[in-house]
Amino acid sequence: MKKLSTIIVLCSLLCGYANAALISVETDATWLRSTTVTTGGTSGDWINPSFLPAGLIFDQAVVIDNANPQVGPFGSLFNVDVIDANAGVTYYKTNFNLDFFTAIMASIRVSVDNGLAIWINNQLVGAETTLTVLNWKPDYPSFDINTDSSSSNIVKFDITNPFSGFVVGDNELIVAVRNYDGRDSGAFAFDMQITTVPEPSTVGLLALLLISIPLPKRMSKN
Repeated sequence: MKKLSTIIVLCSLLCGYANAALISVETDATWLRSTTVTTGGTSGDWINPSFLPAGLIFDQAVVIDNANPQVGPFGSLFNVDVIDANAGVTYYKTNFNLDFFTAIMASIRVSVDNGLAIWINNQLVGAETTLTVLNWKPDYPSFDINTDSSSSNIVKFDITNPFSGFVVGDNELIVAVRNYDGRDSGAFAFDMQITTVPEPSTVGLLALLLISIPLPKRMSKN
């Protein structure tokens, strides 16, 4: 019976490892805005969203605008807050924590008026730069980050870069939102669902251990 109990415990452990964790990173009132504003131009597409300004300081509260006529429907659909964005290129930040993982994937979807770029841990992950695309309407801009760092299922995003920069512990997410200079009508909403995958080697070792433990012999009847 002792060996049988051991097998039951190990089965429970194995099932625990097999359950992936889901982490949601969404726009809400805890995000912070930077005092830095760079030019968004006065016409055309967003030409160069590839670099973050040096010395960004995030110490301003964001303004929640869930009634925004463009982005509000996305916020209602996915139950996330809409953040107001001012003229030019403005910058917003949040942090999220990841426990130990050996494989990870993420799905990102946004709604924005007008353009948007995403950095995770100071790496540009994706950007939607085309002004003529209505980025606040379905199909909403979105893409997936796969376990091999590649991107797939890309909708409307003009730039997606291979990304393997998630880290155990604190991670920093920065979103830049582009509107024309002199206009204060922008807004954005952000939703990222991260799935961490259990360690394959650990699961494999547990499975081998289970196989190697003989079941107790059934007592024969007289």
